[in-house]
Amino acid sequence: MKKPRLFDYVVHRQPAFDREVGGLVCQLLDSQFVYLPATGTSRMCLFNEDWSDTMLKKVKTSKEPKAEKVVQDTIAAPSVWRNHQSRTCIVIGFNAKENVVMYIPTSESTFEVLTADADTFKNKLYAEPIDYPVERAARLFVEFARDMGAQPEVLEALNVFTPVTIEEKEMATKRAAATAASSDAKAAKSPKAKTEKSAKPKVEKSTKPRENMSVMFRELIMRGTMSDDVIFSKVSEKYPNAQRSYVQFYRTKLVKSGEKVPEPKGGAAKKAGRPKSKE
Repeated sequence: MKKPRLFDYVVHRQPAFDREVGGLVCQLLDSQFVYLPATGTSRMCLFNEDWSDTMLKKVKTSKEPKAEKVVQDTIAAPSVWRNHQSRTCIVIGFNAKENVVMYIPTSESTFEVLTADADTFKNKLYAEPIDYPVERAARLFVEFARDMGAQPEVLEALNVFTPVTIEEKEMATKRAAATAASSDAKAAKSPKAKTEKSAKPKVEKSTKPRENMSVMFRELIMRGTMSDDVIFSKVSEKYPNAQRSYVQFYRTKLVKSGEKVPEPKGGAAKKAGRPKSKE
C-alpha cells in the first residue's frame, strides 16, 4: 500500500484481537504515520514495515461480494464521507428541497465550505459515508486549520461539533488572510501583468542609413560640387583616421555599382586653397 495522506481513512487490522480499527490519518512522519481511531482517545503509530495488505488496508478494498446498496434519497447530516482515494469530508448540511449538500473537504491549504448537488456529491465527488464520529473529525480539522487557515464560516460550522477557542479562530483566520494576500501578490507578479505594465509604444525604425566615414565619403562624392582634396578635408575633420586615397577608392566602388558619379569640380579645389608644391 502507498503511504497515506492527511485525513485519509484507513483500517488497521489487529490479529491479536481479531478486529479492525478505523481512523483518520492525522500526522505523517518519515517512517511512520499516526491516525486517530474512531473509538478511544489514543493515537496509534504504524511503521513502514507494517504497511501491508494484511496489516493495513483501505476501507472496502477487498474483492468480497458486496451487499446490495439501498438507494439513498437523502444524505445524513452531519456525517463523514470518503472518496475513492479515501480522502474525507464532513457533511454539515443537506437541503432536501433544493437537493444541495454543504460540506467541508479536507485541504492542504485554507479550509472552505463548499456546496454541490446531491447526485454529483454521491456519484462523482465522494463514494460513501464512513462510521467515524463527526466530533472527532471536526476536532482534527480545527487543529490543522490553525496552521493552514480557514474561512470564518468553516470555524462556525466546526464549532457546532467541537469547541473552537478564540485563539484557534484568530490563528485560523489570520493564516487564511495571509494565504489570500500571498496569492494576490503572485497574481500581480504574473507574466501577463508584467507585460501589460512594461508595454511601451512601438517606435518605428528609421530606414536612413547610419552615418559613418564611408557614408560621408559617398555622399560628398555624389554631390559633384567638390574636388577630391576638399572632400578629403571635410571627412578628415570628422574622422581623423581617414586617408586621402579613400576618395578614389569610394569613387571607384560607386562607379562599379552602377551609379552615375559626377566628375570632381576643379573650381572647388581652388576655392579650398589647395597648397602649392615647393620648387
